[in-house]
Amino acid sequence: FENVGSARFQSPDFGDLNKSFGLSFGNKSRLFGKDGGYTFGLSYSFSTNARREAQFFPSLAADLFQYDFDADVGTQSVLGGVLGSYGINLSPTDRLSLKVLATQNTDDVTTRVTGPFDLSTSGFALIDRLQFVERTLVNTQLKGEHKVGWVGDGRLEWEGTFGLALRDEPDTRQTWYVSPTGQPGTFTFNEAGNNNRFFSDLTDRLYQANAKLSSRVGLFGGEAFLEVGAHGGYRTRDFEARRFSYEGAGPSVRGLPPDQLFTSANIADGDLRFFESTLATDQYDAKETSSAGFVSLDFGLGGHVRVTPGIRVEQNDTQVDAFDPRSGTAVTPLSADLSTVEPLPTLSVRWEPTPNQVVQLSGSRTIVRPDFRELAPFRYDDYLESTFGNPFLKNGEIFNGDLRWSLFPGLGEIVSVGVFYKRLNDPIEIVRLPTSGTNVGSPEPYNAPFARILGAELELRQDLAEVGLPGLGLSGNVSVADSKVTQDEPVEVFLGSEGATGPDLLNPEIFTNRERAMVGQSDYLVNASLYYTFPGAGTTATVLYNGVGKRLFQVGTRGFEDIFEEPRHSFDVTLEQPLFQAMTAKLSVENLMNARYLYTIGDDTYRWYKAGRQLSVNLGYTF
Repeated sequence: FENVGSARFQSPDFGDLNKSFGLSFGNKSRLFGKDGGYTFGLSYSFSTNARREAQFFPSLAADLFQYDFDADVGTQSVLGGVLGSYGINLSPTDRLSLKVLATQNTDDVTTRVTGPFDLSTSGFALIDRLQFVERTLVNTQLKGEHKVGWVGDGRLEWEGTFGLALRDEPDTRQTWYVSPTGQPGTFTFNEAGNNNRFFSDLTDRLYQANAKLSSRVGLFGGEAFLEVGAHGGYRTRDFEARRFSYEGAGPSVRGLPPDQLFTSANIADGDLRFFESTLATDQYDAKETSSAGFVSLDFGLGGHVRVTPGIRVEQNDTQVDAFDPRSGTAVTPLSADLSTVEPLPTLSVRWEPTPNQVVQLSGSRTIVRPDFRELAPFRYDDYLESTFGNPFLKNGEIFNGDLRWSLFPGLGEIVSVGVFYKRLNDPIEIVRLPTSGTNVGSPEPYNAPFARILGAELELRQDLAEVGLPGLGLSGNVSVADSKVTQDEPVEVFLGSEGATGPDLLNPEIFTNRERAMVGQSDYLVNASLYYTFPGAGTTATVLYNGVGKRLFQVGTRGFEDIFEEPRHSFDVTLEQPLFQAMTAKLSVENLMNARYLYTIGDDTYRWYKAGRQLSVNLGYTF
């Protein structure tokens, strides 16, 4: 820990332009006398972003608040990738291919937070946070396609996959100073703040195999399409975190800036205490074993009606075991074990009254499983709050039904209208826990008892040349939805106690709103694009629009209102021009209106920021 003194705020250098490069090539080849082909690609991107956020949380007492912060956030990201693939035709009806993808991504995030607060202590805060995260992803897939003569014109497709994901957070540093006035020269070390360093390391491995056999068979005097398949998978995760904290700054040093306070000399002299604060739940090992088999049959049922029944049976065993990284002792009461066998039926009825019209009615049952991070009893801290996992989560269940009418006026054109209904049992949502020691509370996933969603969709792709506007095209989709969650029974959560022996119960009365919208479900969603190709020049101009309606972000408790993300509308514009025979130039402006991200809690603004506009110029050369 000789670099303790380097925990200081450093503004990132935004003088450099964002840039990205890509190179790909491929060709035919012969191997062992067989025809094949390969592709190879390299990519690199460097980007920076700076924004200011407003962050606010009210108090239940009138005209008071718990914090009112401004945060300056700077991010520098670097992404590099390599992609290679090779395919070979073993015979006219058999093909084998191999694909390998590897990416390396780093994010360097610098945050400075200032503003008044009134939590366990009060005053004017000056918080610095430095975070560097490195991620590595490797994915390898071997795939085969074969004609199988012993089942008519049957076709066998199989694939095997290996995936590796690494995440390293080597030294996230946070310092918290406080002042009674907020004036320069009055800030001192905050004993009640989070002055700490955080280290974590994650390794994910995935092994997966799939196989599908399809064939045409005779049925009811006509032709049917049969598919049968199987799946097997095994995934593991190893995660460990360590925490270290500072406290007990002496009167002679507590007013020093971070680069002079957090030094080895002050620790050695006893003017500052530096100690390990790792929790007994800061390590977990997880594994998931899955297998499945499925069968579906698509057949005609007189006239222009086709029916497709199917069923998939999934077996899944997910285990997340928590450990104390200092001793290796298992925290057995907070381990998660979900083992299920689930039948997942599906049925689709398709009617084609005319060659360019389709009416389809379908229904299915699906399962939503919590991921490892949601099940682990791990606490992740930032300067505002702590976020917990919940080892007592259950699988969610969804019953889906939809009815859709589609018209295909021409090649690549569609007009489609549909309605849908979803019933969700035990959906996984985010609740703000009522925790002791602070009124703010901690976000955590939990199973809501019941939810339903009712909605409608419209999709359109149309070339407007038919209405006298050659070169002009329009596409888009619109969905509207009404969701409702009924909070009428206790739910199981984890309130963060390392000595917990079972779940904590949140009674329905603790929820601020017993009936509400579903977390993350917008009341409307619009995506649209309008493009025009200038005759003779080959220039194409495109305007893209995205609109997102109001949606619930976090569920409130103890009288604190639910937190909502407010509607947002954004536009992107691109202009693409061929140059010579092999070169293309593209000009893009993303987020043209610099749409604001706004989150509200009751009548107050919980958080807001603008992501900024992005102007990019791209040159592509094909040879």
